[in-house]
Amino acid sequence: VPNTCNKCHGDASMMKNYNIPTNQLEEYSKSVHGIALLKNKDIGAPACNDCHGNHGATPPGVTSISHVCGTCHVSNMEYFNATKMAKAFEEGDFHGCEQCHGNHGVQKPTDEMVGVGKESKCIDCHAEGDEGYAVSKTIYASLKSLKDNYDAANAKYLEVKQKGMNDVEIGFQLQDAKQALILSRTLIHTFDSAKVGSKTKEGMEFSNKASLLAQKEIDEYFTRRNGFAAATLVFLLFIVGLYFKIKDREKKAVK
Repeated sequence: VPNTCNKCHGDASMMKNYNIPTNQLEEYSKSVHGIALLKNKDIGAPACNDCHGNHGATPPGVTSISHVCGTCHVSNMEYFNATKMAKAFEEGDFHGCEQCHGNHGVQKPTDEMVGVGKESKCIDCHAEGDEGYAVSKTIYASLKSLKDNYDAANAKYLEVKQKGMNDVEIGFQLQDAKQALILSRTLIHTFDSAKVGSKTKEGMEFSNKASLLAQKEIDEYFTRRNGFAAATLVFLLFIVGLYFKIKDREKKAVK
């Protein structure tokens, strides 16, 4: 479908009277959607007609863009539309999801899109001192805390697996922690730091439990290894002692 649409929309001479760009396919091919469809052959990924329609294809209107994205990203749309930000976007002639994520060149979102760093989308509108700036900073801090905590617990989990210890319950706890992280990232669209913080706190509890369980297994591994080493040493000393005892008896027998 993208290649079919591009036969006309990628032709500069054909499009010059419409005052629209001709690099849509180029941007789409590098996007998270384009890579999924064109490279990974995931036919569930959106193509041109999923957003623009088929025979009666039209550009999505300002008020409908969040609904177009929301056909797949349902929770994100519902959270966003329930906020005062949605109304502000409409009044300011901003294009909902597209304002932060783009359209044809949508990239995989990162936590750095939130907060007040160089990659943040929040600081496009908010400056230090206003409420939005403070909220975005708090949301980012919550996400980062959970992500760092989860990564640390997961590193211990991988160590437990490598050592061949019991990793089942740790895996379950990490699954719950990861799910909490995913839901926390979705809750960003509520622009409510309390809701995001509540979900990240829940995730922290899971990852902390996973970390404690993993550390217990790691400690048990070293306890067993040290015990085995001690037992081996005692056994070797016994063998050496036995050897000298036999040699001593052999000498006495010769005399």
